[in-house]
Amino acid sequence: MREHDAITGSGTSDLMVMAAGKCTPAVMTHISRGKWHMTKVNLVYADSNAIHLEIPQKDHHHPVNIRVDQPVGLSFKHDYCKYICDSVVTGFEPSTNMDSGGVIVIASPQRVDRLQRRNFYRVTVPLNLNVRALFWHRGYKDETNSMPEENYWQGRLIDLSAGGMQIGIDPMIRSNFSQGQIVGLQFTPMPYEKPILLECQIRHIAPTVDGAMICLGLQIVGLEATAEGRETLMGLCEVVKTYYNMNHDAGIAQAADALCELE
Repeated sequence: MREHDAITGSGTSDLMVMAAGKCTPAVMTHISRGKWHMTKVNLVYADSNAIHLEIPQKDHHHPVNIRVDQPVGLSFKHDYCKYICDSVVTGFEPSTNMDSGGVIVIASPQRVDRLQRRNFYRVTVPLNLNVRALFWHRGYKDETNSMPEENYWQGRLIDLSAGGMQIGIDPMIRSNFSQGQIVGLQFTPMPYEKPILLECQIRHIAPTVDGAMICLGLQIVGLEATAEGRETLMGLCEVVKTYYNMNHDAGIAQAADALCELE
């Protein structure tokens, strides 16, 4: 199977019916007042026209400012793949499960992108690359499509996956960030390539083992909600593959050098 491909036509409804039959956990994303929000849901029903998403008991709350006609993204895992699509909210229904937070009804998507789950495993940035990451509070999608000219910070990209990354920053700027915060981020994966713009949520903050840097663990948000975002996601998959191959080739070269030294 290819790294990523698209499911269209009747294949989309067949996939969703299968996922709903297994009450598959999923994540729904939407943007409100310039900020991305993520809600854990379960697929509980699907047909060729609609998908029913139930909010489980542990997330017994209504998503922030969700409304009819609200564009949303949806992602879930099955077997060795991750599936992503965008849709729109068509209505709300009570749940037959009294302990749930209700049901959100979305339109059946016309296209679902399928990605190999290995794209979401972290790969270390190759040692011969020094990839700078520039980031700032809130997201670049607040009425603009570029990074701000001032009031941003700089760090070093440590590792990367299609779902997130780790960035090393100077301990002196630690106080500017907190867990759960949304930041805009830009990095150029390879020399002479175009920069990639993302929005991320800070998931954890911890010092590195040697204490020289503070490590920010970031989760990429919102890419599944738009066609442009999914194109960016496909590009990230290619970067992950490139970094993996570079590390693999470097490992082979190091092993060959070690063998020559033994001889």
